[in-house]
Amino acid sequence: MYLRVHNDINTMPISAWEKVSSENSLLPLIKRGYAPKNLSDVWFNLQDQYTRRYGVTKEYENYISMLKRFVLLNCGFIKTDERYMLNEIYVLKADIDEVEKQTHKLELKKMIPRMNKAGYKVSYKMSVVEFFDILNEMNNG
Repeated sequence: MYLRVHNDINTMPISAWEKVSSENSLLPLIKRGYAPKNLSDVWFNLQDQYTRRYGVTKEYENYISMLKRFVLLNCGFIKTDERYMLNEIYVLKADIDEVEKQTHKLELKKMIPRMNKAGYKVSYKMSVVEFFDILNEMNNG
């Protein structure tokens, strides 16, 4: 694929993953040079790699289902202009917002010292795979 972007979770530093996730910017994917036009495709590919390796939680599946329902309701409203749908759209949007508020972002500044204190050797430079393998080992005992 591209040599100038992070395109493999086995080599991508966890610090770049955190920056993309927290800053809502794809620029940390760039190692050098200019961004390719399809930088979002690179990020989607990285997320697919993560999902294939670690799967998704039930909570995330429910969240995705809520988003799908939200999109379908909005499309239905646009298509039919049935105002009664707005109530369901507003309620569902409030539920989605609540789930998003409850979601914990990856905060390496807090996590790395705790992981090191627990006896693991963790750094900002380690790969996404190395980091999440250790995190999973810690969580699953």
